[in-house]
Amino acid sequence: MKEEKLMEISDYSLFVPRGKQSLMQDYPELKKSAFLNTLRKDKLLFCWYLGCEGSPCYEYYNSDNSKEFAQALKFARKKSGLKITDVEFKDYIENSFLPADLRKGIEIFSNFKLGVRIRLKRMVESMLNNFEKVINVDISSPDFNVIDREGNNTNERDYDKIKKYTDTCINIRNKFSEILEQAEQSFGVSEVEEEERFEVGQSFLDLKHEQNK
Repeated sequence: MKEEKLMEISDYSLFVPRGKQSLMQDYPELKKSAFLNTLRKDKLLFCWYLGCEGSPCYEYYNSDNSKEFAQALKFARKKSGLKITDVEFKDYIENSFLPADLRKGIEIFSNFKLGVRIRLKRMVESMLNNFEKVINVDISSPDFNVIDREGNNTNERDYDKIKKYTDTCINIRNKFSEILEQAEQSFGVSEVEEEERFEVGQSFLDLKHEQNK
């Protein structure tokens, strides 16, 4: 059952590695953590694979099963290119214990919540849609006419309403850069293509079968 779950990871991931460059370059938000800035690129990736809930081996690392824990470490080492001797790494696995810097890095990544960030991403998209509806209002419509005390449309332009509308548009315009930044960065959340999900899950399963031979 757990193997199937890994194959289907998620439609989304958090701070997912986009290439060979550092996660810091892909996700500038991570630079806010003074500690993550001290980690080597390979250690940073290693911590992501074990600490981030968007990673394919997150559940295995947090498993009480020592074999699954070991498999998670081996997978993270392989994918991150962690520079470490086989003797040192064997000691990590046999003692189910990692050095302090790696444990701290993993803990930091575990504090980033995927579900919350997906909700924020969707909220920004909804906000953008609502702003667009506000801006696309037709000010030549009767809605911008003066309404008398009896509730009748006088067909006279209500310039107070028009001013409030234009002020609202200006306020929205002043938020454009911030909204664009949030929409593009998506709070570290990336959509994972079906092929990518299969590839990551399959590579993990291949590794698992290899170790069980």
